[in-house]
Amino acid sequence: MTLDLRRGGWLAAFFLLLLAGAAAAAGLSDAQRRGKRIYLEGKGRHRIAAFLLGAGIKAPGSGFPCINCHLAGGTGQIEGGVQSADISWFTLTKEFSGKRPSGRTHPPYDDKSVMTAITSGLDPAGNELGPAHPRYEMERDDLDDLVAYLKAMDRDPVPGVTDNEVRVGILLPEKGPLAEAGEEVRSLLTGYFAEVNARGGLYGRSLVLASVPYDPPRENGALLAAQAAVESENIFCFLANVAGQAGDDPAMYLTKRKVPVLVPLLSAPESGYAMGRYTFHIFASIRDQARVMTDFLAERLKAPGNRVGLLYASDSSGEGGAAGAREQAKKHDLVLAPEIPFSPGTFSAALAMKRLKGEDVSAVLFFGGPREALAFAREAERLSWRPLFVAPA
Repeated sequence: MTLDLRRGGWLAAFFLLLLAGAAAAAGLSDAQRRGKRIYLEGKGRHRIAAFLLGAGIKAPGSGFPCINCHLAGGTGQIEGGVQSADISWFTLTKEFSGKRPSGRTHPPYDDKSVMTAITSGLDPAGNELGPAHPRYEMERDDLDDLVAYLKAMDRDPVPGVTDNEVRVGILLPEKGPLAEAGEEVRSLLTGYFAEVNARGGLYGRSLVLASVPYDPPRENGALLAAQAAVESENIFCFLANVAGQAGDDPAMYLTKRKVPVLVPLLSAPESGYAMGRYTFHIFASIRDQARVMTDFLAERLKAPGNRVGLLYASDSSGEGGAAGAREQAKKHDLVLAPEIPFSPGTFSAALAMKRLKGEDVSAVLFFGGPREALAFAREAERLSWRPLFVAPA
């Protein structure tokens, strides 16, 4: 599917959401860094345990870190009908004339009362916090570290973000069949970033596209490149990575490190839960993408007699795309014929081309791997046959 970045409001919206509240600042102190680890991972210098009142069980703190409910920045969220509190230091220590956002009335928090809330589940007036809030067993020095981080949380520096720019990474193969396609993606994004920057950037910052090249034949080449980029703390997020599939080592590493990945190419999810909360696809699934692609073709091929060939891999992703295309084609009375499934790794571009061209199709819907797509494009170019070729991003 073609990504029209000239109408790239969706991309700007992603960046605005990710950047909201992000501000560069001086580095954290040792205590604040330790507190940040407790907040993000539930791990301190000593053992941390979480007691869950509703379930009546005690679990390791690493299973219930603060960020799961209160989010980065401490603003809280509604999950399962329960509103977690805003625990930003400004809100905790603010005077309220009546009820606070929690619905309770109590004085502002200070260091001691925050520690009491964490360990005993009581606010400064002695009111019990909601039963969904775990009570934590923590040593005093871990509590001191966590409070130190809560005070600095809104000033926590964001990797890849300075007062003047936001650095966005893109994993690109240096060689191989995808190198040329990767260069085209890089050029497209560079042009789009230039347009955004000409309009003032985002939050007054320029977008900088940072290429992260890797050597495909090298063992773990993409993973090592991603690790080096993340550990440099000079990348805010990744965009349109031309690397691997959903669930492979680079993708899992970026998810584990909680690095946002926007619109990863070549890794369309089969369902809305493919890569977790830090990976953002344009559509929820390959099936949804197929529906949109079919809508596009129905609009584009309005003349009677137009035929659309369906070329798909015999795997869960390819068959999911084919199913979505069939469902949507029925709504438009669009003929999908011929249908040509193929086994991944055994694709014959020549045979597929012969059948599609022989049946005089006007467009081809494709759901398969990048190598098969490139093989098809090369065979079409060799035969000087140029049907409309539509595939997932």
